[in-house]
Amino acid sequence: MSSGNTSPEKKPILISDIDAFLIDPREINAHWLPGEPSYLDLPADESAMAEAYGMNLQEFYRKKDKFLNSSEAILVPPIKDSPEVLGLVAIRFEIIFASARVPNVHDSTLAWLEENYGNAVGNLQEELKLFTIGSEKTHYLDSKEAIYRAFSAEAMTDDKRQHHIEGKKAGVATRIYYQDSRLGGESRSGATPEGSHLATNFQEVKAIILPPDYSNGEDTPKVTSAEL
Repeated sequence: MSSGNTSPEKKPILISDIDAFLIDPREINAHWLPGEPSYLDLPADESAMAEAYGMNLQEFYRKKDKFLNSSEAILVPPIKDSPEVLGLVAIRFEIIFASARVPNVHDSTLAWLEENYGNAVGNLQEELKLFTIGSEKTHYLDSKEAIYRAFSAEAMTDDKRQHHIEGKKAGVATRIYYQDSRLGGESRSGATPEGSHLATNFQEVKAIILPPDYSNGEDTPKVTSAEL
C-alpha cells in the first residue's frame, strides 16, 4: 500500500487520529453512563471515570464499546471547528483515519466520520478510509507505526506521545501533537515530542498545515515540515 495507488490525484497522505482529536471522549461517555451526566462534569481520565461509577476498567470499556457499536453513537458531536478545518486540509491531503478502537466498532466509527466530516473522508476505497488497529477489514496492521509506513504518510495528527515517536521512526515529516486542555491531555506531564508541532485547538492545526490565507481552498497550500 502506498499513497501513489490510493488516490488518483496522488495527494500526500495524512493519518488522522480520532479519539481526543476529533471527538471528546467525555461526550461519548456522557451518552451511555447512568444518570445522563453533563460531559463537562466528567473527569478526563477514564480510569477515574470508571471508579466514580463503580466499575472496573474492563466493565467500563465493554459498556463503552457496546455504545460505540450502537446506532446512537452517530449522535455524539465532533470537536469544535474540526469538520471545517479537516474539510480544508482534505483539499491538500488524502486523509486516512486511524484508531485504537476495537475492530467491532469499525463500521459505526466510519459511519460517524462520514456523517460529520463528509468530503474529508475522501474517495478512497472503502477499506482504506478507516484503520482500526488489528482489524481484518484493514489488513491486520497492528500499530500506528505500521499504518504510517504502509502509506508513506507525510503528516499525522495524534494526542499520544508514543504515536509521535512511532511517526518519527516511520519518517512522517509533519507531526501534530494535539493537546486540548479541556480533554486532559498529556502535555501537562511532559514536553511536546521532539520535532512535533503542539496544537491546542483546530485553528492552530490549520495554521500548522495550511498558510494563513488558505481559507477558501483556492491557493496552493504548503506543508510546514517538522524539524527532524
